[in-house]
Amino acid sequence: MAVKQILYWLFQLGGWGMLFVLSYASSDEKSDPSQLAILFLSAAGISHLYRLIFIRLSWPSLKIGKLIPRVIIGSIIAGLVYLIIQLGVALVYNDFLIKKSDFTLIQLISSWLSLSIIYLLWSVFYFTYFFLEKSRNEELNALQMQAKLNEFELYNLKTQLNPHFIFNAMNSIRALIDENPKLARRSLTQLSSILRTTLQMNRSKFVTLDEELRLIKEYLELEKIRFEERLVVNYEIAPGLGHYLVPPMMLQTLVENAIKHGISKYRKGGNVEFRVKENLDSIEVTITNPGDFEEKHNQMGLGVSSTQQRLGILYGEKAGLAIQNKENKVYTIVTFPKKESYENDSN
Repeated sequence: MAVKQILYWLFQLGGWGMLFVLSYASSDEKSDPSQLAILFLSAAGISHLYRLIFIRLSWPSLKIGKLIPRVIIGSIIAGLVYLIIQLGVALVYNDFLIKKSDFTLIQLISSWLSLSIIYLLWSVFYFTYFFLEKSRNEELNALQMQAKLNEFELYNLKTQLNPHFIFNAMNSIRALIDENPKLARRSLTQLSSILRTTLQMNRSKFVTLDEELRLIKEYLELEKIRFEERLVVNYEIAPGLGHYLVPPMMLQTLVENAIKHGISKYRKGGNVEFRVKENLDSIEVTITNPGDFEEKHNQMGLGVSSTQQRLGILYGEKAGLAIQNKENKVYTIVTFPKKESYENDSN
């Protein structure tokens, strides 16, 4: 028997049992226990049947305005059924609970009303629990569905990022084949290493900052072969942060964005600066490249838009992405909360 069914019967029998114990204790005339047992089982049986009818007729799907009159009518019918059983028991056992002098219309109506109120109270308690449980289950199902949608969206974002990265890298190698075959072979080896790393990264939602930095450095070495002296890279990494976890290829994609919208658009190239610092509860990464960012002209690119979506899915409002212009430079600033545990990160 399920735990919920056990709890239901415990409360069902316990509630009616307590009511009968109180009635028996307050009564001047002590009755035969068998009579109490019959009425006790009848009361519990009627409420259980009432519950089955409630579920069978799909009352949970009704609006409150339609549900209330049905509950009232149901309680009145339940009270009448129990009153009939009570009268039968009283007659069979000769004057139990209801004395012969009580067999008047007023007394019968009064007893019927009292019993209906008892079943109405039972209905209120049960239906309140039922709807609270239903609401909790719906909320849990919604959270589970949202988690599945987030997983699916993250997967789609990853499949968007990899082809974009591979396309740019292959173009770099193709440009080197005729000019410098030896360097092209070396670049191909680097690309193979990068692809192997990205395949391993995509098995988890998070990688360490050290792993992400290793990928970024390999990528920038490959791009430096392409741009030569047009690309200058500077790193400023605060010590002791390499063990913190970051989404795989997120920072690498922003670096790729800095190359595409910064270095490649300027004849003289420029500097790409990669800085990581620690705040109280977060890690802040700043990527700087030459250029003039104009959001109104939709210059964000795939890297920035994908990063915004992934940050929202993984961290909600705890993470952020900002892009600023200053002295002909574009500053892409990513802030995400500190995370050190791999728990529940596997896809």
